[in-house]
Amino acid sequence: MQVPISVLQPQTGQIAPRCEQSLNVLSLNIAHGRGLRAHQLFLPTRTIQQHLEDIAALTLREQVDIAGFQETDISSFWNGQFNHLRYISRLTGEHHFGGTAEHMTGPKLQYGTAILSRYPLLDFSAQRFSEQLPLPRKGFIAATSTWPGDDSFRFLIISVHLDFLRARNRGLQVQSLTSFINDTALPCVVLGDFNCTWDDQNSALQKLCRACHLTCHRTEDSSLFTFPARRKRWDWIVLSAHFAVIEHKILHTQLSDHLPVWAKIERRG
Repeated sequence: MQVPISVLQPQTGQIAPRCEQSLNVLSLNIAHGRGLRAHQLFLPTRTIQQHLEDIAALTLREQVDIAGFQETDISSFWNGQFNHLRYISRLTGEHHFGGTAEHMTGPKLQYGTAILSRYPLLDFSAQRFSEQLPLPRKGFIAATSTWPGDDSFRFLIISVHLDFLRARNRGLQVQSLTSFINDTALPCVVLGDFNCTWDDQNSALQKLCRACHLTCHRTEDSSLFTFPARRKRWDWIVLSAHFAVIEHKILHTQLSDHLPVWAKIERRG
């Protein structure tokens, strides 16, 4: 199924210089810009904007090169009817490439997963997972890029959001993601809200890593929780063997009900 993507492109001549030895990557479920509120429906647009301003400040402070966001609105009646990724990008003063996929769509309601990058994104693709009523649709967005300073090294960037309620659905969703990753045969960086831990029974995260030969940082460390309400690690940065983690941290700043995950990565070899 063709999934609409709202694409963000900088103006000509505004691309970041390409001379990095490492990249800083981030994953965060921004929860529609509602911050720590229960729902975004009754929040003033200005409050939503203030929460997005805090997220933009975080990307600057942590010198983020590539971010994967989830629950990112393109234009929705319940939180201001404006493009949240574009708003974040403008606030940083950086000139970004990016895109948001419409996993959930309806009358005046479009949102999904997003990627924001300081470096060029060569193309985009996206998938919606099968509908599982009454739950909202989930899915992933993907883009290819090249390593700064080496245009011959192409790699895949993915932002994904899995079912929060049923392990069986997460398993089926990971099957779709596995097929996509293996079909591309590219090195990959997966950023996402998996709604599961590494040691969950029938963990979708473990299934993805086994099927695609991916790794995560310190999978058994229970102190690295990203969902404070339940002290669970549901948000992950997942890498193919082409990359190594130099530094990894959970940022204890609550911009939504999830904590941001940040890592500095480099190429192996």
